[in-house]
Order: sequence, then C-alpha cells, then structure tokens
Amino acid sequence: MTSGPIPSGSRPCAGPGLPVRFAVLFLPLCLLVLGGLYAYRSLEAAGRAETVKARQMGRVSQEVQVLETALAASAADAAFLADMTSTLLREAGERAPEDIAGVLWSFAFVNRGYARIQYLDASGVETARVNLHPQGPEMVPGPRLADRSDLPDFLEARGLPGGSVRVSRLELNAEDGRLDAPPTPVLRFSSPVFGPEGVRAGVVVLALKGDLPLERLRLASAVPGGPFLMANAQGYWLLGPSPDSEWAFQLDGRPEGTLKQLWPDAWEAARRDGQGQIPVDGGLLTFDTVTPGQGYTLGADLRVLPAEEWLLAVHTAEDSFNPPTGPLFWFFTAGLAALLAVVSWFWAQARLRRDQAEARLREMATIDGLTHLFNRRHFLETGQAELERARRYGRALSLVMFDVDHFKKVNDTHGHDAGDAVLRALADTARAALRQADVLGRLGGEEFAAILPETDLKAGMETAERLRRAVEKLEAPHGGRVLRLTVSLGVAQIREGEDLDGLLKRADQALYEAKNSGRNRSGFAGS
Repeated sequence: MTSGPIPSGSRPCAGPGLPVRFAVLFLPLCLLVLGGLYAYRSLEAAGRAETVKARQMGRVSQEVQVLETALAASAADAAFLADMTSTLLREAGERAPEDIAGVLWSFAFVNRGYARIQYLDASGVETARVNLHPQGPEMVPGPRLADRSDLPDFLEARGLPGGSVRVSRLELNAEDGRLDAPPTPVLRFSSPVFGPEGVRAGVVVLALKGDLPLERLRLASAVPGGPFLMANAQGYWLLGPSPDSEWAFQLDGRPEGTLKQLWPDAWEAARRDGQGQIPVDGGLLTFDTVTPGQGYTLGADLRVLPAEEWLLAVHTAEDSFNPPTGPLFWFFTAGLAALLAVVSWFWAQARLRRDQAEARLREMATIDGLTHLFNRRHFLETGQAELERARRYGRALSLVMFDVDHFKKVNDTHGHDAGDAVLRALADTARAALRQADVLGRLGGEEFAAILPETDLKAGMETAERLRRAVEKLEAPHGGRVLRLTVSLGVAQIREGEDLDGLLKRADQALYEAKNSGRNRSGFAGS
C-alpha cells in the first residue's frame, strides 16, 4: 500500500501572517510526530517482547526434540542388544556366553557414547560387561564380574514384556554404594532377555554417559538468549544456575539445589502445565518437559518406560525485552519532525520487504520448489492433522501413493531437464484430478502421495484409477518432443489405531505390488 502526494499549489490569500501559518502547520505536525513515535516505541516494545518469547519457546522446544530423539535412539539400542542376546541364547548353545560378550564388545567399539554395557543373567549376576574408556572398550574379566541382583535396573526390567525398555533416572553413577570421583552422570537403559522356550534369561543394561546431553545444553547456552537449565521430576537441578546448585539430591552441602527454592511459582506452573512461560525475577522462564521415548516413531514392538521426566528451561533477563535507546534515537526524532512523509514511505517499504521475505521463507518451508506441491515435511504435518480429524469424528480416510514408471529411463534418455518437466506435468495433472479438500504432496524424487479425507478404500481406488487414466493421456512437451508417462499407484484406508507412518507403509507396499504386477496400474492394501 502506497501513499499519494499531498496536494499543493493553492494561491495565497489574506489571513494570518507567515509566522502564524508556520505555527499552525508545524505544531500539529510536531504533535503527530511525537504521537507516532510514542506509538512506535510502544509497538516496538510489545513486538520485541513477543519476538523474544517466541524465540525462547522455539529454543527450548528444539532442544527437547533433540534430547528426546537421542534418548529414543539409545532405547532402541538397548532393545536391539536384548534381542541379539536372546537370539544367541536360543541358537548358539554352549558358545552363547562367549558370543554375547563379543556382540557387546563390538557394539561398544562402534558406539562410544556409553559408559558401560552389561548382560545380567536371570539371577542378576553379570555374565558379560564392557566398560568404555577414552582409549576404547574394556572387556571385564570373569573374576571382576559381580552380583547386581539388587540393582533397580535389574529388578524393574526383568519382568517387563519383550521389546520394553526401562529408562532410569538421570543421576550420578555409583558403584557398590560409592559415587564416582569425580562425579559422573549416567542414564541407564534396561531391556529384558529371553532364552529358549521364551524363558526369562536376564536383562541387558546400557549406561549412557549423562554428561553428553548436558554438555550439548551447555554449548547451546552460548547462543544469545540465556543459559539452559534442567531439573528432574523432584525439582533438583541437573543443570543449574551455578555448578554448586547441581545434583543436590546426591551431593551433600548444596541447600539451594531445587527449582522450587529458587522460583516457587515457576515450579508449580511447570508441574501443572508441563510447557509454558512464566514471569520470574522481572524476567521470563520458558519451560518444556523432556519425556524419554518420545523422540521419534519407535515402532509398535518397542515400549519405553521412563522412571522420570525432566524439565528443560531457559531464563530470559528483563533487559532483553527493552528496545535499545541512546542519543542517536533523539537525533532521529528531531529529524522526523521535518521528514515525516519520507520516513513513513521508507518504513512502509521496509515492512513490505520484511513481509515478502517472511512469505518467501514460509513458502520455502512448506512448498516443493519444482512441482509447487506440499513438500514432504508439510505433507506429513497436514496429513497428521487430517488423520486426527478423521479419527476424532469417525470418518473414513484413504491415502494414495504413486510414482512415475521407468522414471530413471526418462532421465537417462532425455536428460534431467526432461525428468523435471515430467514431474511438473505430473503434479499439474494430479492437482487437476484431485479434489480441493485432498492433500497432495511430493515425498521425494518421483514419489508423490495424496491424503483423501472422507474417502473409503473403494472411493480411493476410483480416485487412483481416475488419476492413472489422466496421467496415461498426459503429453509433457519438452525440447520439441512430447514425453508420455504412466504411474503406478498404491491405495490404503486408515485402520483403527493406525498412525500415519503405518498408513504410508501399507500404501507403499500396495504401490510396490502394483509395480511388480506390470506397472501402470493401481494396487490396494487390504483393510
């Protein structure tokens, strides 16, 4: 939106003299400038406050996701080793103890983020143990293996179903009741082992070096915005305002070791809400909850049972919300009294450029640059929302996955420009063949998918066939020639309790079967 010129050119007439006219024009202009500056400063302060809040919430949420993803990976490691150990017990016979020790050592050699890896037999006695040192893994000899039957990791994990992983508290490591010197934080992942005939045969325990996630948070604290803090379920600092406030539940002489002691209102809000922001000491505390096992889709066969959750927070000082001021500000204030129109013009231009840049960034984050369809991430986010809506209201929902037949041959024969032209033409055809309510996206390469709300399997197959026939008739011009193509499609309808990942896998399997059946056809996954 632009401003037009101020009309001018009126002839002089009788009336007040030049000084009075100047005063009549200048004084209201000064008041307008001062009012505009006051409003601008107020809006700037409010906008800065909202920007700081959003940035801090984003920082905390991002680190929560990073931590949960790393912890989920360790849980998967524990379940994997437990499954390998179970397999060796069933198949290796008398060589099983030696083979299990070899597997644990090999795993430790590749994965240096763990402090130790243990296999405790059904009675809780260590059968194999690998300690990890800076110079590499150490296989603990037999005389040093001990009875660990009193450990909570063994007692609580030995009765779990297969594929379960218990995650301990994050605490300082203690051997035989004595803390390490210097204190070393660890996080243990325990998963049950089963021998022949499904008999319970003990537990695999992975001790993750707890200083790895804490050190990442310390490094992330170097970014402007305040240091990260982390407390356990009882409010004790694991990463505190000062090193002397940390691990007070295990180290003596640290009375100021809890979040509740420092910020009682924030502690109550965190326990009640789990995520949010609350004013403290004139500043702001932004917090979120870390739940082990929530990092990414682990699969239906793996259950993670955390002993506790942690609170991740960042404290923002009060001065971070105040816009900077100084002599230069007052210098520009005086200049604005004479240059209000020019400043308003440039200000509007700057705001427009900013909004355009933000719109471009939003488009880059959600739209595939080649086909102008939803990219994979935005398709999955939108598809998840549609799936939850269908589940909430008990409506049908289907998914069609399709890709170009012999697409590599198009690239090899006509070049990658031709391949891009084919993908663009396919995207336009699919967009025209589907409904406005359908969610269409490019998953990657020549692979596409569409979420079909309010659509059962039969209607989904009809839609897939309509799309297949439209593509079969498609002529994609490129370089003076016309390219023809076909697609294979897979259709699946959402099942009760199924997530989007499972729906995609079944549609992909149906697509695979369609290709194996001769291509240029639609396949469906049974409901």
